[in-house]
Amino acid sequence: DRCALIYSLQNPKRAGDKFQNRYTVAYQIGKLDLQKGSFLPLGEEYELDRGFACYATHTLTQGDKRYIVYWEGSWENNNPMDVEGYAGQLSLVKEIRFQRERLTMHFLPNSKAKHLDVALLEDQAYLKINNIKIAFDRQDKLVTITRKDMDVPIVDSDNNPIDERHFHLTNLERLSIDYSIDHSCVEFSFNDGEVFFSLLNFKLDAPIEEVIASEGCIIK
Repeated sequence: DRCALIYSLQNPKRAGDKFQNRYTVAYQIGKLDLQKGSFLPLGEEYELDRGFACYATHTLTQGDKRYIVYWEGSWENNNPMDVEGYAGQLSLVKEIRFQRERLTMHFLPNSKAKHLDVALLEDQAYLKINNIKIAFDRQDKLVTITRKDMDVPIVDSDNNPIDERHFHLTNLERLSIDYSIDHSCVEFSFNDGEVFFSLLNFKLDAPIEEVIASEGCIIK
């Protein structure tokens, strides 16, 4: 039987748009032999979450379902939560599934996640949810997410802003986005879990109801 080995990485070698963070979580699908104490990878290495700060995953089981939760935070940047006496926070608990030769994460029914269907009208388009911008390059199938105008900017040790990450999707013609905003923890699922992206967003004056703007696309 196939299984997934999930592990935390420090200082992974960047490969294109993969491994943009110094600390991240990756996984491989393979075969586990408990008697020999060995794991045989059967495919390539993937990042579990393509956002800014995913680390130290924990999995849970209930019946035949598997769930996952992880820490949102990083040692490579400042900690806006210092004034409150703590660092980072836990992500939402999500269901994790095998989907073909990948793992996908999915919001739970009680998470109050919202759903958007997006149709691109132009090669360059974007939508904004409060201060978070999601830009689409239809020709390159590239998605770029930026977080701007936070009350407390997140910067690295050289005081450079950590506010942009990008990734590719296999299909931008039919685009679905599920997302959850739980105070400072924001999580996105693109195309039914093909890419999961989480971030911390410190915007104290953000409206209770999200303000969505767009250009070059239609939100259904």
